[in-house]
Amino acid sequence: MASPRAARKHLAWALALSLALHLLLIVGTPRLRLGAVEEPEAPTPLTATLAPPAPAAPVPPAPEPPKPKPMQKPKPRPAKPAPAPPPPEPLPAPALPLPAAPEARDENGDLPVAPPADASNEIPGSGPRLDMPYARRRPAEPPPQIALPESADLEYVVIYGDQGFRAGRATHAWRLSGEHYSIRSVVEASGIVFLFVSGQYLNESEGLVTPEGLRPERYRVQRGKQEKTETATFDWDNLSVTLSFGGTTVRAEALPGIQDGVSFLHQLPFLMARGPEFPLLVANGRKIQQHDVQVVGEEVVHTGSGDVATVHLRRIAREDSATVEVWLAPDLYYLPVRIRYQGRRGDLLEQVLTSAKVR
Repeated sequence: MASPRAARKHLAWALALSLALHLLLIVGTPRLRLGAVEEPEAPTPLTATLAPPAPAAPVPPAPEPPKPKPMQKPKPRPAKPAPAPPPPEPLPAPALPLPAAPEARDENGDLPVAPPADASNEIPGSGPRLDMPYARRRPAEPPPQIALPESADLEYVVIYGDQGFRAGRATHAWRLSGEHYSIRSVVEASGIVFLFVSGQYLNESEGLVTPEGLRPERYRVQRGKQEKTETATFDWDNLSVTLSFGGTTVRAEALPGIQDGVSFLHQLPFLMARGPEFPLLVANGRKIQQHDVQVVGEEVVHTGSGDVATVHLRRIAREDSATVEVWLAPDLYYLPVRIRYQGRRGDLLEQVLTSAKVR
């Protein structure tokens, strides 16, 4: 076993050898040449050169933002129709002043043309309305002398539609006593029609017979029930007519030749001599209207009493009125043997004579 002194000597050599090895690693190993020791070369100094930066790669342009879509103009909406103007003020219930009758005449002897009256003079609630004529004309020749019977009782069958459906019956009674006349016309529904139309349609007229024809004084029409009654009262001394319907009364001018809703049937023969067309003024309790009547021609009508020769007349319809046609029998005092009514909506109602008692 080695002595402690020898052990310390060995440890010192180990330490020296380890230190030498570390220095060689740090300083480097010298190059050896045969016969001499070469000094180590000085290390090459490091140099750094600043080169200009490489050109940057081109940056792609930023995408353009999407263009905003043009705003679409809203489609114009159709303009709403302007509200209808308010209806004209109704005529007051008190009597209307009568205009003074013109005296001047033209070269033909006719009275001057009167201005048209306002056709909208209607009382609220279907009250009387005035629709005065556009002209005041007197016949160039005196009317023909028409013989009138003392009495006549006529009966008709009432036909509805163009299929010949029997809807009821009608009677027409005429009476003449001296210069006074009276007319009573009644239309009644029958059969299944009675379920939809109740009551009667009554027309009554009273007045005088003059050389110019009929001059009505009182007229009454009743539709169904008693409360649906209209009247027209004629005042020939003051040339006025008073219309009454539904509790409303209005007074208007009565021009020469004015008729009521049933007397016009007997006035037509006095007017046919004026020509193929002539005016006719009618008051029916609700309104006064001027109609234009046309002479269609001569025709034969098939009735329950046989074939009858007639003169066919037609009331020319306006936009707001119905068409009325009448066939008068010259051999039967020009009494009506056929009456045809066609309303504004196309509904058709016809009366055809079935029997006649005349004297």
